[in-house]
Amino acid sequence: MSRFGAWVAIALSLVSCRRPAPGPVTNEASSAASSTVNQPPATASPVPSNAERRPTPARSAMDPRRAAAFLNRVCVTEGEFAERLTVKTNKMRCVDGESSGDGAKLRFRYEGVTAERTALKSGAIREQLGIKLRARDTCNSLYVMWRFAPTPSVVVSFKDNPAESTHGECENRGYTNVRPTLNQPPPPVQPGSEYELSARIEGARLRAWIDGQLVWDGELPAGAAALVGPAGVRSDNVQWSLLDFDATESAKSQGHADLAPSSCRNRR
Repeated sequence: MSRFGAWVAIALSLVSCRRPAPGPVTNEASSAASSTVNQPPATASPVPSNAERRPTPARSAMDPRRAAAFLNRVCVTEGEFAERLTVKTNKMRCVDGESSGDGAKLRFRYEGVTAERTALKSGAIREQLGIKLRARDTCNSLYVMWRFAPTPSVVVSFKDNPAESTHGECENRGYTNVRPTLNQPPPPVQPGSEYELSARIEGARLRAWIDGQLVWDGELPAGAAALVGPAGVRSDNVQWSLLDFDATESAKSQGHADLAPSSCRNRR
């Protein structure tokens, strides 16, 4: 063997000595793919299971049994309640004939203005919703009105026509706005939002609250003390949904029979 051949043989033997022993064959591409599938990227959020998912809260509505009881005793004299106790007519007048009329709480969802707006007999166009107290008839009643437009305010009015009882007799006569000792501006309303208006007569004093905050406080005129009638609701040019109406005392507890007027449109 020549000297060159000897050097080649030595180099080959050194390479074979440094080569690692054969081991199990692995598919590196498969391994990487498997790792990618089983381990999501750090930026991905885990998908919650069905048990962890929370349903979107349902919109508030009056309990069906309470709604049925309300519709059974309410006396609607103008306008109507549509499906789910929604009011879309530009005028709504109703009373709870079984209530005493000394206080009420109205919870509602404001839906915006009506498609058609109607002016009052005075010519004013108001967007308002409120509570009627001691509503003897259409000519004699107390109104606690939340006016949304044209000027947001809470106004208490006393309609006093002792010798008259029908709209044809009194029309829009006899209104007096009661002067308060406290009158706070109401909050702005937004379509789809819920609010609560409540009012209560104690002796000669009337107070009103919006969402639990006192907004009106004042002394009533002497004639208001003589009124006997139920509590109710009035609205003009406003769409709204009734969520609850709670009159504080029943008429029977004060020795009165059903105080609903005979002009109910929804009673047979």
